[in-house]
Amino acid sequence: MRWLALALAVLATPAVAEPVCGSRAEVVETLAGQFSETLMGAGLSQGVLLELWTAEGGKTWTLVVTSPEGKTCIATAGANWVTVKQKFGPEL
Repeated sequence: MRWLALALAVLATPAVAEPVCGSRAEVVETLAGQFSETLMGAGLSQGVLLELWTAEGGKTWTLVVTSPEGKTCIATAGANWVTVKQKFGPEL
Protein backbone atom coordinates (compact mmCIF):
# COMPACT_ATOMS: atom_id res chain seq x y z
CA MET A 1 0.00 0.00 0.00
CA ARG A 2 2.90 2.37 0.66
CA TRP A 3 4.05 2.02 -2.94
CA LEU A 4 0.62 3.14 -4.11
CA ALA A 5 0.67 6.24 -1.91
CA LEU A 6 4.15 7.09 -3.13
CA ALA A 7 3.14 6.47 -6.72
CA LEU A 8 0.13 8.76 -6.32
CA ALA A 9 2.34 11.50 -4.93
CA VAL A 10 4.76 11.14 -7.83
CA LEU A 11 1.89 10.97 -10.32
CA ALA A 12 0.89 14.51 -9.39
CA THR A 13 4.04 15.76 -11.14
CA PRO A 14 3.77 16.43 -14.89
CA ALA A 15 6.80 14.30 -15.78
CA VAL A 16 5.06 11.00 -14.98
CA ALA A 17 3.55 9.37 -18.06
CA GLU A 18 3.05 5.75 -16.99
CA PRO A 19 -0.13 4.89 -15.06
CA VAL A 20 -0.05 3.39 -11.57
CA CYS A 21 -2.04 0.16 -11.28
CA GLY A 22 -3.23 -2.11 -8.49
CA SER A 23 -6.33 -3.82 -7.24
CA ARG A 24 -9.41 -1.62 -7.16
CA ALA A 25 -9.64 -2.15 -3.41
CA GLU A 26 -6.08 -0.83 -2.90
CA VAL A 27 -6.61 2.17 -5.15
CA VAL A 28 -9.91 3.13 -3.52
CA GLU A 29 -8.52 2.62 -0.02
CA THR A 30 -5.58 4.91 -0.79
CA LEU A 31 -7.70 7.60 -2.41
CA ALA A 32 -10.15 7.62 0.50
CA GLY A 33 -7.67 7.09 3.32
CA GLN A 34 -4.64 9.14 2.31
CA PHE A 35 -6.24 11.82 0.14
CA SER A 36 -9.79 11.98 1.58
CA GLU A 37 -11.18 11.61 -1.92
CA THR A 38 -14.68 10.35 -2.66
CA LEU A 39 -16.28 9.20 -5.88
CA MET A 40 -17.62 12.22 -7.77
CA GLY A 41 -18.77 10.56 -10.98
CA ALA A 42 -18.36 7.54 -13.23
CA GLY A 43 -19.04 6.42 -16.78
CA LEU A 44 -18.37 3.65 -19.27
CA SER A 45 -16.38 3.93 -22.48
CA GLN A 46 -16.03 0.83 -24.66
CA GLY A 47 -16.40 -1.40 -21.61
CA VAL A 48 -13.88 0.55 -19.53
CA LEU A 49 -15.07 2.12 -16.27
CA LEU A 50 -13.87 5.71 -15.74
CA GLU A 51 -14.19 7.20 -12.26
CA LEU A 52 -13.45 10.70 -11.02
CA TRP A 53 -12.49 10.93 -7.35
CA THR A 54 -12.13 14.32 -5.64
CA ALA A 55 -11.26 15.65 -2.20
CA GLU A 56 -13.49 18.17 -0.47
CA GLY A 57 -13.16 21.59 -2.01
CA GLY A 58 -11.34 20.15 -5.03
CA LYS A 59 -8.01 20.07 -3.18
CA THR A 60 -7.00 16.91 -5.10
CA TRP A 61 -8.59 14.80 -7.83
CA THR A 62 -7.84 11.46 -9.47
CA LEU A 63 -9.07 9.81 -12.66
CA VAL A 64 -9.28 6.03 -12.18
CA VAL A 65 -9.71 3.55 -15.04
CA THR A 66 -10.82 -0.07 -14.60
CA SER A 67 -10.65 -2.50 -17.53
CA PRO A 68 -13.29 -5.18 -18.20
CA GLU A 69 -10.72 -7.69 -16.89
CA GLY A 70 -10.64 -5.85 -13.55
CA LYS A 71 -7.25 -4.10 -13.81
CA THR A 72 -7.47 -0.71 -12.07
CA CYS A 73 -5.08 2.12 -12.92
CA ILE A 74 -4.71 5.77 -12.07
CA ALA A 75 -4.73 7.56 -15.40
CA THR A 76 -3.92 11.01 -14.02
CA ALA A 77 -4.28 13.13 -10.89
CA GLY A 78 -4.08 16.77 -9.97
CA ALA A 79 -5.23 19.59 -7.73
CA ASN A 80 -7.79 22.38 -7.66
CA TRP A 81 -10.74 20.55 -9.22
CA VAL A 82 -13.75 22.79 -9.90
CA THR A 83 -17.21 21.34 -10.46
CA VAL A 84 -19.20 23.33 -13.00
CA LYS A 85 -22.98 23.17 -13.04
CA GLN A 86 -24.02 23.61 -16.63
CA LYS A 87 -27.48 24.14 -18.05
CA PHE A 88 -28.38 22.19 -21.13
CA GLY A 89 -30.73 23.63 -23.66
CA PRO A 90 -31.08 26.47 -26.15
CA GLU A 91 -28.73 28.74 -24.17
CA LEU A 92 -25.78 26.70 -25.39
